Amino acid sequence: MAATPYPLPRETRESAILVGNGTVGPYGPSLYKIFDTADVKVFAKLLGATVYSDVTANCTIAKVNPANAYDFFTVTFNAPVLASTSWYHQARRTAERSVAVTKAGTLVSNELEKELSKQASVESEVRRDLDRAYAAQPGSDPGFVIPGAAGDLMMSDASGNLVSSGENVTAIVGSTATAVAAAAAAATQAGIATTKAGEAAASAGILASLVAGFAALWTTVLQTATFAEAWMVLKLNGSLSTRALIKALVPQVGMSVLLTEAGRVGNFVWTLGDFTARIADDTQEGMFLKANSIAAGVGAWVRSFEILNVEMFGASLAASPAANKAAIQAAVIMAQKYVGELFFRELYGTDGPVTLSNTIKVYGRQAKQSGLSSSVGAAFSIVPDTGIANNNTWWDFRSLSIIATQAGHYGVEYASGGAEYLSNFTVDGVFASGPAGSMVFDSTGSTVGIFSCTLRRNWLNNGIVIKDGGDSIIIEENTINGTGIGILIQNLKTGARQCTIKNNNITTRSECVYLLNAHGTHIEENWMETPSYLGSYTGTTGALLFAQACDDLKITRNTIQPLDEVGGGFVGADWCMFLGTSGDRSVIDHNDLADGVLGHVKANGQTNLEIGSRGRLAAGETSMVLSIDATTKASIRNNWAVPRCKTTRSADQAGVVSATWTKVVLNVESQDVGGYFDEVTNNRWTPPKGRIAISAAMRFSAGLQDQQTYACSIYKNGVIYQVGAFFHSSGTAVIDPTIMMYDDASGTDYYELWCYGVSAGTLTIQGNVAFTWFEGQWLGPIA
Repeated sequence: MAATPYPLPRETRESAILVGNGTVGPYGPSLYKIFDTADVKVFAKLLGATVYSDVTANCTIAKVNPANAYDFFTVTFNAPVLASTSWYHQARRTAERSVAVTKAGTLVSNELEKELSKQASVESEVRRDLDRAYAAQPGSDPGFVIPGAAGDLMMSDASGNLVSSGENVTAIVGSTATAVAAAAAAATQAGIATTKAGEAAASAGILASLVAGFAALWTTVLQTATFAEAWMVLKLNGSLSTRALIKALVPQVGMSVLLTEAGRVGNFVWTLGDFTARIADDTQEGMFLKANSIAAGVGAWVRSFEILNVEMFGASLAASPAANKAAIQAAVIMAQKYVGELFFRELYGTDGPVTLSNTIKVYGRQAKQSGLSSSVGAAFSIVPDTGIANNNTWWDFRSLSIIATQAGHYGVEYASGGAEYLSNFTVDGVFASGPAGSMVFDSTGSTVGIFSCTLRRNWLNNGIVIKDGGDSIIIEENTINGTGIGILIQNLKTGARQCTIKNNNITTRSECVYLLNAHGTHIEENWMETPSYLGSYTGTTGALLFAQACDDLKITRNTIQPLDEVGGGFVGADWCMFLGTSGDRSVIDHNDLADGVLGHVKANGQTNLEIGSRGRLAAGETSMVLSIDATTKASIRNNWAVPRCKTTRSADQAGVVSATWTKVVLNVESQDVGGYFDEVTNNRWTPPKGRIAISAAMRFSAGLQDQQTYACSIYKNGVIYQVGAFFHSSGTAVIDPTIMMYDDASGTDYYELWCYGVSAGTLTIQGNVAFTWFEGQWLGPIA
């Protein structure tokens, strides 16, 4: 048989208990369908209320597709619904008949299907509501509820009806208060009697018995007063102002009490279960309260909350730093163990660091408005539990301030003590500051180190330090300033790669980036500067970007401004960047550089360093000023200023011996890019490692002999390497041998121009750039 077009599954046709999200909606769509929007009722309960109220009149019910006769729907409120408000909706269709199911005496199947589903929906809703109604036991007649006066207690009569008992809550509370007063008066009289008995007693034993008896009586009176007080306040106000009053209550299952204590406001619900461990953990009573009269193993008052915040544990702007530290530390312990996250509403002062030992997200309203400021030590001290040695730890700091004010300390301090590690953590939207720096993550003592972490969009005052890190450390889109080093990466563990420093604005008086043994680091698209308003450069390396013993660095698209031209007593850095001691295969390209006091780039001990051709220099600067040592010079790939040379002699070279290969002493440079030609001592070209081309010519201008041979050659490392064509003289006029060659230079290979000729005496080489010259060109790396 065909399926009905209006299917009605077995369902109660209502939503679960929902909560608001701070907006008017729409909420939905629903999980059940309706025929008419008038079929839906909406009920809500505000924080502190005990029952749900009908709020349908303040809502708009709309089908997802209004054209559909039978469809899902959404609910939109007239005002925002807070997260503390719970609500639900139900289908409550009133049965009706308005459309015939026949036409011209014939059944209309679609209308019949629709009508059957409408009637069935009403039956489902009636069944749902009947199941929740009070019912008589089998064999009993149904009874009636006969209301009494407001506040009357109800009781059952002989016929099973609920009727007024005649006892009123107001009168009972008044009687309780009278009883308490009477008990107190009795205790006073007992005290007087005790005094009189003491004066009259001839026996110390009799006096002791009386005092003990009345002391027990007084304890009972006090207990009665505490419970009575709590009960009276709860009934009169609907809430209690202290935790002590809630604990004094004799709870009932499902009982809910609103605590109005400043900073700790919230609902506590009596919940059955063994809460012994949780109550022991909750030293500041932020989440759990033990009832005075019931063991923790039976049940506890449990706070209802959506967001756990430190004020629930006693932190406040008015509290002392010591009290705030105790409250926040207690909140952290509970959040780590039972919740996973903790909210900071304000910026709280403490007198020492709050310790984080396990997975937690700490966050606030906004950096600079909420967070932690410690006058002693760090604000947060990370000391991971040894039990998380082999698990990803998922730390998270967001939208708050983390401030240390004591000299020598950072806002966040982490020092590993063993096998545990710090991974998969995020610092986002944080203001962090300390005299020593914003944060230090030191995993020197760990076998694994910190890895897979991201620090993004933060304001980091006085820089950040990472020691002995691991893979995938990302530092990007931060503002970093102060007097110390901006970003210090000291050692990445063996094999670690993908440390990325990107899109940061770094303005410091010292090195903006300082790398030690940080192989594979990418430094991309950062702004680095020593601004004059901070004062002169104070770094120890002379550069804004310093790297020592680092392989495979990628330094691209950065703007680096030493600002040495500011003047007025301001002293900038010597170099934009300095790669020192050792390093292999690093790349510098596409940067915007302004020269320092001494130049742009300094490199010592580097091998296979590549400088790209796509950089840009500051206005008025025409060439990149490099300082490179012999090791770097031997293998550098300088595409910004490709090595080449053009040399000649300053004067004629006489005395060339006949029939003997003789070196042409080239002692004048017209061009020597990179400084690879030695025109003073050895008169030879030692290009960096790569593919090269050489062309040369020389003129024998005197001493020639008719019908003899003349040639020139290129010597490599002092040995003849390639000879040009031999020329045969016709007469004794000048002759001009030439040569051209290609080679793959090692970086230490050197090349010289030599000549050969036959004469009756000696020959003379003309010292003229037009006729005697040597040109070398570096073509690129060896494939």
